[in-house]
Amino acid sequence: MVISLDRKIGKYKVVDFVAQHNHLLEPPGYFHTPRSHRQISESRACQVVVADESGLKRKDFQEYVYKQDGGIDDVGYLQTRRMRSLMYGEVGALLMHFKRQRENPSFYYDFQMDVEEQITNVFWADAQMINEYGCFGDVVTLDTTYMTNKDYRPLGVFVGLNNHKQMVVFGATLLYDETIPSFQWLFETFLKAMGGEKPKTLLTDQDEAMAKAISVVMPETFHGLCTWRIRENAQTHVNHLYQKSSKFCSDFEACIDLHEEEGEFLNAWNVLLVEHNVSEDSWLRMIFQLKEKWAWAYVRKHFTAGLSMEYGTMNQKPIMSQDTSCLN
Repeated sequence: MVISLDRKIGKYKVVDFVAQHNHLLEPPGYFHTPRSHRQISESRACQVVVADESGLKRKDFQEYVYKQDGGIDDVGYLQTRRMRSLMYGEVGALLMHFKRQRENPSFYYDFQMDVEEQITNVFWADAQMINEYGCFGDVVTLDTTYMTNKDYRPLGVFVGLNNHKQMVVFGATLLYDETIPSFQWLFETFLKAMGGEKPKTLLTDQDEAMAKAISVVMPETFHGLCTWRIRENAQTHVNHLYQKSSKFCSDFEACIDLHEEEGEFLNAWNVLLVEHNVSEDSWLRMIFQLKEKWAWAYVRKHFTAGLSMEYGTMNQKPIMSQDTSCLN
């Protein structure tokens, strides 16, 4: 649309309009979803600080905000409360970090807020990360082992391998709400940052909410499970079998990555169940239902670019130390 000033009448007029460039208006119930409406204004940020310092209760401040914005339905935030809370000062540190990074036009970030005006989920990727994804983004791992770090920060990292088999970072996220809608937002935001290009393979931890979100956002992408976490979970859920017999460990390991044919795998699995008398074990039955995502007999049919299902995080910590310095 082109607008020009008509000096004869002293008013602006629309002189060119292309309807194809228009988008449908968001329904009232989805008014909060556009990225442009998921921002904290400087004035609102000051209000939050003043309210906190004056001891104003969160509920009272919410009501004040709702009145200002015309009611709860007009506040541009998620309709649920986040599952975890940020540590004191982290919101300001994050926003200041993003403000500095925005000097680079290729820096990308986005975040959600909940009904209590709290940042819920955050994603960011700098120019190098986006460029690396364009070159090596066919296979991506979302590593969420950082979510168990000593600071209890729910940090997730999108990583892959370059042509030298070195770990590269594609993006990072802070997830304070690990529900299906939040994971769906995360994957949609990740793809938006990467120009809409979907990976051929995505490796993650075992998480039902995450799996459902992936099936919605990236149905064509192969979703695999990292096997080292499956091994770790096995020692938690069937530890008594590990303690009872070392052979169970070797048999279980063989089922994960030794057999290349489906028939061989199924036969080996049945032998494991019978020989160790664990046919009714609930965890083993559950993990078997996911076999196409972790057993080598199935996974080998998918492109993994040499990125092992047995990935870890030790080599990534030096990479991420710089990218998370704003939180320290």
